[in-house]
Formats: sequence, C-alpha cells, structure tokens
Amino acid sequence: MRRIAIAIVVVIVVFGIAIALQNGSRPAPAGQLVTVSGSDGQGGTVDPVNIFETYVPRGRTVAQVHPGEQVTLLRRDGQGVLIQTSAGVQGWVTYWFIEGQKP
Repeated sequence: MRRIAIAIVVVIVVFGIAIALQNGSRPAPAGQLVTVSGSDGQGGTVDPVNIFETYVPRGRTVAQVHPGEQVTLLRRDGQGVLIQTSAGVQGWVTYWFIEGQKP
C-alpha cells in the first residue's frame, strides 16, 4: 500500500513539473538577465517602476527602471524579486514587474 502511495505522489509531482515547464511558468534562475515589463498586475502599466531598498516592509526608493530595460534577477522571496540594475543598484520589485515571473 505504501509503495502505491509513493508511486502516486511521484507521478503527480512529475506531471505537475511537466505542465509547469510546458506553460512556461518556470521562474528565471538567479543571475539571469530579465526584462522589466512595467505591468501593474491588473492589465495596466507603470513607468517608471520603483525599486525599493526592502520589500516587506516597503523601504525607500533606491532607483527606477523603465519597461523594456534588462536587469539581473538575484532572487525571489514570495511576491518580491531582488534585482540589480545595469548601474549595479540592488533592490526589490513585485514579481509582476518582471517578464516571465508567475505568482
């Protein structure tokens, strides 16, 4: 019985990963260049996008980027994405401001 349960879990996990990869929902790995989308997560756009010193609580604005700019993705923590600009400034934005990031 235990073997069957383990086999079912393995199949579900593999199937879920396959669907996620097929749908393109795999987040960009850390260190990869990504593009700022400017999406506000509700169908509108924001320009410029503020980059914050901390994500929770929201820190001071350390820089701004514009849709179409490339930044380096450093890591993701919940809805926050730590990025680095081409000028070397690091800070946080919400995931929907980065192309290809999913909830």
